[in-house]
Amino acid sequence: VTSLFNVSYLTLYFYENYGADTTKIFYIGLKGVGTNYIRKAVETVYEASPNLSDHKIEGSSKAAHFRFDAF
Repeated sequence: VTSLFNVSYLTLYFYENYGADTTKIFYIGLKGVGTNYIRKAVETVYEASPNLSDHKIEGSSKAAHFRFDAF
C-alpha cells in the first residue's frame, strides 16, 4: 500500500446510490502504474496590474480604453 504522491486533484463522482437518501462508501481501491515524472518549478512572468505603456497598439489614440473582465 502506497500513498498517492504528487496528486493535485482527485475527484470521485457517484452517479447513483440506488434510491437511498445518503451514500455510504466503505472502500475505494485505486490501481495504476507509477511514473518517474518529476514536477519542476515554472518560471513565469505575469502582470497583476498591466502597464498601458507596455501594450501600445499602432494607429490607436493615447486615450484608448481597456476593459478586463473576470472569467
